[in-house]
Amino acid sequence: MIEKIKSCFKGLPKKRKTQLIISIVLTLLLLIEIPVFAWFSNQRKMAVLGNVNAPYTLYLSAGNQEDLVYLDMSSIDVGTPGSREKGTHKDFVFSVQGSWDISQYHLQLAHTTNIPFEYTIYRVKDNGSGDRDIYSEAGFAALEDDTLKENSVAYIAHVSNDDVSKDATIYYSYRPGSSYTYNGTTGVQYGKVMDKANYVNPQNGTLGIKADNNTYYNQTYGSGITAKVQKNAVPLYMQSGTLFKNPGAENGKDFCDYYILRVDWSKADDHQNEDDYKELRNDKETDMVYITVVSSSVVQRGNNN
Repeated sequence: MIEKIKSCFKGLPKKRKTQLIISIVLTLLLLIEIPVFAWFSNQRKMAVLGNVNAPYTLYLSAGNQEDLVYLDMSSIDVGTPGSREKGTHKDFVFSVQGSWDISQYHLQLAHTTNIPFEYTIYRVKDNGSGDRDIYSEAGFAALEDDTLKENSVAYIAHVSNDDVSKDATIYYSYRPGSSYTYNGTTGVQYGKVMDKANYVNPQNGTLGIKADNNTYYNQTYGSGITAKVQKNAVPLYMQSGTLFKNPGAENGKDFCDYYILRVDWSKADDHQNEDDYKELRNDKETDMVYITVVSSSVVQRGNNN
């Protein structure tokens, strides 16, 4: 059969040979193109049918909506025991950012207890461009409220954006005398969010957890070595109540809420029990501090409060 085909092909005029070759090539291209086109068409339909909305986004940032790497807590100077001439606390700016369709969330903080620090988180008032306690250098200089000036944290911008140039100083003021509350679209949107009164047992929600209790010891360290775990290495946990994104956040745009973390050692010298306290000094052991933000759906009331 093949020999007959070859013989017939050789007997054809040159023009007919060319036409036959072109016809065969085109036929082969069609045979390849049709299934490939069908495959791509099917994939495109599947992409449309299988389109899934992106999950809600929540994340932590530093001041000026910058990367969290700029939240540096390594510069705490506790001064000299007895006089504390360097001060009794240090404040740090951080922010919570998220997609516009998130309406509420919770802040959590966990820390070890090598150093007798107390931690408090305040929310900075930010109800829109005309009602906020965030100031430029000129705005801060013109501020007449001494309480706000006293409770302000200077933040040096590391990058430029639409509102702030690199190396500019931004002042975030907070109101320690106020406590965060929320009532519909009104109410105080600033003030203290949580402190030591918000310590929780992650298992049952009870307050006032101490570092040397048995909460989660077995699950974390194993029952056989519980006594070998140094109590100050066991973290304490605190969690805020429900926090709502600032009222000035626009739909369709990511929101940003600013917070101040105060690290306080004003009562460190009050500790008299040598078992619970060692003299506070700058060469003390390091503590670990973790801040997280979670959506309300993650918080299971009664089980993981």
